[in-house]
Amino acid sequence: MQTKSALQKHFLFFLFTLLITSSAFSQSQKDFDYSANREQLINQSIEGLDSLEIDNWLFEFSCSDSIKLEIIFEMSAQTLALELVSIKKYEGGLAHLQEMYIAECDDISGKNYKSKAELTERVNQLLDAYEQTSVNLIGIGYVKGQAIQKQPLPLLKKYIHGSIKSTTKEHVEYAAVGIVNSEYGTITNHYGYFELSFPPSISEDAILTIQHVGYEKLEVPLKQFILHPNVIVTPKESVLDEVIVLDKKEQFKRKILGDKGKTNESGFVYGGKEGTEIAKRFDTKNKKVFINNVGTFVSNREGKKFKLLVHLYEEDTQTGLPGRSLLKKQVVLESKLERGWVNVDLSEQNIITNQPFYVAFQWITPDISIPHIGMTGKKGLTRISSLGKWKDSGQFKWMMNAEVTFLEEEKL
Repeated sequence: MQTKSALQKHFLFFLFTLLITSSAFSQSQKDFDYSANREQLINQSIEGLDSLEIDNWLFEFSCSDSIKLEIIFEMSAQTLALELVSIKKYEGGLAHLQEMYIAECDDISGKNYKSKAELTERVNQLLDAYEQTSVNLIGIGYVKGQAIQKQPLPLLKKYIHGSIKSTTKEHVEYAAVGIVNSEYGTITNHYGYFELSFPPSISEDAILTIQHVGYEKLEVPLKQFILHPNVIVTPKESVLDEVIVLDKKEQFKRKILGDKGKTNESGFVYGGKEGTEIAKRFDTKNKKVFINNVGTFVSNREGKKFKLLVHLYEEDTQTGLPGRSLLKKQVVLESKLERGWVNVDLSEQNIITNQPFYVAFQWITPDISIPHIGMTGKKGLTRISSLGKWKDSGQFKWMMNAEVTFLEEEKL
């Protein structure tokens, strides 16, 4: 998922989403004059606004520390009437933003800054609030819906973005967004924000699917999403399952299905982009099992913290591919392990099956180079994007396992 500068967004919004977005950035060198740039931002943003009715204003800030940036805005956003939309690492060519993280915020004050004096007052309020931090204001913009919204919406550009929230106004993180069985899919970030690219050949009638294990699946025509990019999803109703208590462990047989080795045989693999997912099949031999935990063998030489989304699918009886999710709530694996097996406890999810199932791991952060996952010399599955089409990984299978407990029928 590529980071877009605000200048790029202006161009893409205008042509693709039929929203007018204006945003100004100054070209620079490493010795950057933020004060002069702010004056230029204000002048360019306010120009020509006399005849426009603005829906809302946007502000972008930079900082070299993403965690610090997140904490600052979580603590100050409500007081300053800002809503944090996303934090992304800058990937453009401006020298003063290299190695920086960019926070995009919506102005939720409800004010419409019509004059330079009004906008300057708002900017000075933000500057005063963040004066003692390393946060810099780098972008100002506004969004206005066009009056003609019912006419056909030709897909002139291949970039959309939006946010996913629940009916309880919570950001829905790590939701899958895309066109099913295509290569056009991605994952929302911690703030429920996502960006997605399509070729011009994708029809405006294509269905955009939003899927999360904790929420009802939502399918939205692409042309509808273009007009309303902030989506609300409904939490699934909780279903109480029979609880299995394994208090007499000696009566039940535990077994690790899949790989058990302490090293890999054929190297490692890592994600091609956010949303890349790999899966491995496990066969219960028609015996009823309780799934205790699942794991994978990783390599993470620098010891950086990484995240993987964990999936557990039943096998589709018609295709033999991963089908319906067996998980009852989302599972995110977080670790700093440099090398070895990482396992995730699933016992609280009370998953019982007597059918083949798939364990899958998905890269969900911008740094898809960590972790590497071990592979051996047999079959596995992969898909390059969320909701994409599963493909045979050729000669490789992934180093994964599942610890299960075989249940005796009379014990249930």
